[in-house]
Amino acid sequence: CEVRVLSQMLRDDLELETKLGAAEGAAVWSALTELRYIFRHALLQDAAYQMQLESRLAALHRLAAGAIEATYAGDLSPYFADLVYHYGRAGDTDRERSYAQKAAVRAAGMYANADAIRYFSRALELTPADDDRARFDLLHGRVAVYHLPGDRKAQLADLQALEALAARLDIAARALTFTAYADYALETSDYHGLSDYAQQAIEAAQAVDDIRLELRGM
Repeated sequence: CEVRVLSQMLRDDLELETKLGAAEGAAVWSALTELRYIFRHALLQDAAYQMQLESRLAALHRLAAGAIEATYAGDLSPYFADLVYHYGRAGDTDRERSYAQKAAVRAAGMYANADAIRYFSRALELTPADDDRARFDLLHGRVAVYHLPGDRKAQLADLQALEALAARLDIAARALTFTAYADYALETSDYHGLSDYAQQAIEAAQAVDDIRLELRGM
């Protein structure tokens, strides 16, 4: 697949032969035996850094990301992690954040919990502090992942942050938060808390339904 991406990246480069010759002369190519290693490691990382071409490196990563998007437009999901990496190296915060969230959701669906947490955390790092809705969605996703392996300390910290955001958002956010708290209470054998949170979740969900019905009748 790297051949297709590399071809896409270089399709309009009129100086391709000159650049390849220079790369070979600098021993970028000669020490490498596999195109996968060239593409993912040496060409885009070590060699470029050693030659102190950071601005060119960012451009290469942006080009690589665009090539991946064009080549695999039909289904980008297997390449979300690659796109996080390339857009991050390119300094494109918005696209890195977008793909980090997608990579997190995909990893969570595959029960790759460590990867999901890492990508949710990265997306949160890149999300503005005042974007309550985006931060709520990311935290809600990470809470669910922390729940699976039983990391209760991290889960509770995210629940508390989630609760603070929900208070500034809407009743639907509060319903999701109370439901997440009820799951936590169940796993920690806090049956009194479970009853309270479950009741609050039911009441909030009913309020959401009432609002929806009212909107439909307008």
